[in-house]
Amino acid sequence: MIKLTKINNIIVEPIKLPQPPKNVKGSELFNQLNANILVCAPKNSGKTVVIKKIIDECTNKQTNVLIFCATVHNDHSWLEIQKDLDKRGITFMTFTSIYDDKANVLEAFIQSLQVKPNENSKPLILTNNIVAEKSSSKKEVAPDYLIIFDDLSNELKDPSITKLMKIQRHFSTKIIISTQSWKDTSSHIRKGNLDYVLLFKNIPTETLKIIYDELSLAIPFKLFTEIYSYSTKEKFHFLYTSLGGQQGDGFGDWFKKAYDFVKENKLISRGAKALGDAGVPYASKIGDVADKLGYGKKPRRKRTQAGGTQYGINGGAKRKRGARKKFASYFKCEMPGYIPTPLDFYEYFTHWIQFKYNISGGSFVYSMNQIHIVRIGKLVTLCVDSPPTFTMRATAQASEVYTDVIMPERFRPPNLQMVTVCTYQKQTPTLFIHPCRICCMLDGQLIIQNSDGSGIPCDANQSFSIDPFSMSYVLY
Repeated sequence: MIKLTKINNIIVEPIKLPQPPKNVKGSELFNQLNANILVCAPKNSGKTVVIKKIIDECTNKQTNVLIFCATVHNDHSWLEIQKDLDKRGITFMTFTSIYDDKANVLEAFIQSLQVKPNENSKPLILTNNIVAEKSSSKKEVAPDYLIIFDDLSNELKDPSITKLMKIQRHFSTKIIISTQSWKDTSSHIRKGNLDYVLLFKNIPTETLKIIYDELSLAIPFKLFTEIYSYSTKEKFHFLYTSLGGQQGDGFGDWFKKAYDFVKENKLISRGAKALGDAGVPYASKIGDVADKLGYGKKPRRKRTQAGGTQYGINGGAKRKRGARKKFASYFKCEMPGYIPTPLDFYEYFTHWIQFKYNISGGSFVYSMNQIHIVRIGKLVTLCVDSPPTFTMRATAQASEVYTDVIMPERFRPPNLQMVTVCTYQKQTPTLFIHPCRICCMLDGQLIIQNSDGSGIPCDANQSFSIDPFSMSYVLY
């Protein structure tokens, strides 16, 4: 048995560190003010365009840009970048190498940063060769320095680059390293010093294995390669990976959160093979689709026809179809409460929606309930975990009942034939509605109809409820 004796009342308090700024310029891309970013892409894959986007979004007139690039004076893209920086009034310097007459320019720059300033002097910056006082009230905070290394080949292994990456947080600096080959950089750069990694198309599998090992990702290698293939299947698309830091959870933590959410809420419960058949990576570890959902077959798109019922069950008015949107375009919308993953591969969303019960003869009732929406690849699952309860306003004899679930605009793809449904609706104490199926989605409404189409009686002021239900469909 162990006995404990308190020897004093001393409490060791944590060090109070300054909070990172919340209004970081370019936070939509990288919300760390100081960050090490590595861009790995073959030639002509669009990495210089990405670098320009980072410059545009993450810098202002207070930022000093240093460009180390062998082709900075003859590459058309870099010449345009320099013109744009000059037009915006941003100070920049260009170098074709980190060496100048055998002297290490970068090492000299690091030493100049480490010189302690005069404590009595005011903070100053150089902007267009004019000395200007630093603004004390900036709307958005940008780094003091943005340093870019583009295709310097073996020079990327110079120890001064690693040294700069380790101390850059002390000097408000963002660093971008662009390379055609992962191995062109030093292993000291790649292991533990990166905050963001952007991987473009056509990286060999053996190189992906090295990347996976060096980044210490908390997911299986097979899943990593599948996500990489998914992210880069279109030209100029790339895999964006956040490795943690001020942003909070890293890529592996995000994956675990999404997996735990799906598992704990039982939004997808049985039938892992169906997920696998649908091309969802690592399906057996994510969860199963319910056996009754019948998710094995590819759904057919229903064409809208002239006429049809007023609820759109059999179609609706003929309408023109525009160009087919890409799958990703349906999921790019700012909305309070929406929590995306870095890869836009797994996501969940909780929202209050309106259930409307339509009774023939013009009678209808409403109920507000919370709905959970989970997307895994192209499979979308909706779950209502609290019974919607309705009170009828008038007597309805032999009425057909439809439920219009008004969906948030963010999750409104084009009209779809629903693939799967698992829901039972009950009336207490007297009314029972047969097992129902989702018929279609029309202009943001999921329209539910009792499966046999029979009429039901319902008295005025009588209450009934719908059991919790879930359903799934595929975006295609």
